[in-house]
Amino acid sequence: MNRLIGGQPLLVHGTGEQTRDFIYVEDVAYAIYRSVNSPHTGIYNLSSNTQASVNQIIEVLQSIEGSAQVEFTGQREGDIEHSCLDNRKVARDLDWSPLYSIEEGLRKTASYLSNETARNRLRSQLKVCRVGSFQHL
Repeated sequence: MNRLIGGQPLLVHGTGEQTRDFIYVEDVAYAIYRSVNSPHTGIYNLSSNTQASVNQIIEVLQSIEGSAQVEFTGQREGDIEHSCLDNRKVARDLDWSPLYSIEEGLRKTASYLSNETARNRLRSQLKVCRVGSFQHL
């Protein structure tokens, strides 16, 4: 996402058809919040329980930020082709399910990072102005 916002090409290892089970950070935070007062313990898969390919993610990102250059590189050794986690246990024990689709999560993330990038640019400019004004004193 930072590369996209920074105007750099997106790097894809492999064909981009490999899939992952992506989840938005607010969904993870909400699951952890729900677990605090839960009597249940154990290992849980915090997941969306759906697969999305890297190419599908790129398509969503391009719809958000505009077209982006994509560079495909060799597949990483040991990289798994497909990954999707079963979240039924956490859904049952914590009465939890993800609230955000992959598209919504990516849009919220892009908005946050765009605003953060703008804030960082402004901070940098203010530091230059401050340093410049001190030099003249």
